[in-house]
Amino acid sequence: MFDYEEIIEFINRLINAPELEKEDIKKNVSKFIEYLEVTKMTDEKTISKLKKIISCLGELLTIKKAMGCVDIRSLLSEQPDTPMKLTKKPKNTSQKHYNHYSRGTSSGCGGSDDYYSSSCGGSSTYTSRC
Repeated sequence: MFDYEEIIEFINRLINAPELEKEDIKKNVSKFIEYLEVTKMTDEKTISKLKKIISCLGELLTIKKAMGCVDIRSLLSEQPDTPMKLTKKPKNTSQKHYNHYSRGTSSGCGGSDDYYSSSCGGSSTYTSRC
């Protein structure tokens, strides 16, 4: 059996060959499809895709002329029937870093000092009112 990617690459090369005209490309692709059908070297799904290439060959060659080349692999890639549905992942708001700090007062210097301490292993910050 031929690998699908190899078959598509072969057809790509035939279509993008600068020296081949439309009728030559059509004849070569048709012969290749007949060969694949007779030898059963690929599945029916691939053969039906190759037949679509022959039916759209005029349009493909117009694109090739305008763009310089055409990649049939991208045209034959299967798109999902339904678009992907994106969902938002909820944020975990229960653990925020600033929840670890606590505020307290101290009576140093004859007045009251404010301080913040962390239970995360960080240091305390003191604000003196003296």
